[in-house]
Amino acid sequence: DTLSFAQKAEPRVAASLAASSTLAMATRLSRAGSRVSRRVNRFRAGLPIGIHQPPWWDEEAEAALLEEKLKPEAIEKHLKHLHEQLNANRSRVMDVFRRWDADASGQV
Repeated sequence: DTLSFAQKAEPRVAASLAASSTLAMATRLSRAGSRVSRRVNRFRAGLPIGIHQPPWWDEEAEAALLEEKLKPEAIEKHLKHLHEQLNANRSRVMDVFRRWDADASGQV
């Protein structure tokens, strides 16, 4: 990469590149830390903290959504979907094993 090329070319260039990349990394980390701090402060104040909570987010809407997901019909539907996925995956795996068996016995 650029740093290894610069090390071969001239040690001062390499040192300069290393320093600038370290400074860039420190700047990115500082900005990320600032974003986290802002989100923590907004969360403590009870405000939406960003992309994970849309502007219209509120506790009542979240509670209603959770209540909807916990209805027996919704749970049953979700379990049925998971069961169908499991069966589909199981049949795919069994097909692979059958092919391996056929390959091993020379029936291809």
